[in-house]
Amino acid sequence: MIHPAPTPSYGQIPDGRNATPIGWCDVARTPRKFSGKLIRLQAVLVENHNPGLIDGTDPQLYGAQCLDERFTTTIQWLGSSYNASFAHDDLDRARRIQNQFFVSRTNVILVGTFNGPHNHRYRGWADSEFVIRDVELAMPVAPNAPWPKWIDELEKKLRGITNRWSRADSASLSSTQLVGDVVGSPGQLKRWGW
Repeated sequence: MIHPAPTPSYGQIPDGRNATPIGWCDVARTPRKFSGKLIRLQAVLVENHNPGLIDGTDPQLYGAQCLDERFTTTIQWLGSSYNASFAHDDLDRARRIQNQFFVSRTNVILVGTFNGPHNHRYRGWADSEFVIRDVELAMPVAPNAPWPKWIDELEKKLRGITNRWSRADSASLSSTQLVGDVVGSPGQLKRWGW
């Protein structure tokens, strides 16, 4: 008697067959359900291409359908997957569309292993990590598309800092003033897509 193969779970990849992609928002809401599993994931990939930055440059994922979500996912490329993915050319084209801070956003379908959450932070800050084996689809995000809510909160914090800088003694040059020169006016963050 021949038994039919078991139906694959949503988003999981049994025996290398494709499955319906899981949205990042679903993973963020129930991360333990997907931890340690090879899945197809639909998300927005954020990459910072500014070589002059040290902090805040880790690539990360978010979901366009859950901009209020505070769960964080960083990424790691497995082996040669960064340069040898199925959608390599499309990903390269999308990466060229950057805001003033040299940040690109790409709608992607990724194949890889989701890890987290655990008792530690990934890269020192993230709740989880997605190890990319392949990029199946890559399309640039519209420049005027909304960012996650925490970006708006960051802008408000920066606005408060720049207001304090304007009241500071302008005769002395401090590191915060140097940062202020780089950031510019708080309204520029919105105009630049942040």
